[in-house]
Amino acid sequence: MAHISDAEWVFLELLWEHGELSIAQMEKLLKEKQGWSKHAIISFLKKMESKGLVQYQVQGKTKFFYTELEREQTKREESVGFLDKVFGGKLGLMVSSLVNDDCLDEKEIEELMSVLEQKRKEL
Repeated sequence: MAHISDAEWVFLELLWEHGELSIAQMEKLLKEKQGWSKHAIISFLKKMESKGLVQYQVQGKTKFFYTELEREQTKREESVGFLDKVFGGKLGLMVSSLVNDDCLDEKEIEELMSVLEQKRKEL
């Protein structure tokens, strides 16, 4: 799968949350939050379509866009890509970096410890 930009993530999250949407519906949902014009939305969607991230079906004169990508699988693939690119695929190095840079608060540390303990039990 091709790299997904931050803007493309916005569209994918919107489609995962709402299902099929027309350009007008997306414009209404995104205009206040993102400030994107109808033309910008169309441009993003064309690029995403060429990358295989979205498809559309025509109903009357309206295109309804959707994605066939699974949310969790897409997030996993993007996470692995990020990990490979930035940390050479070494999860320990990434966690060390976050811990050493004081990026984790107490709650996040507890969540991480809980996940690690659960994984240890599964091994």
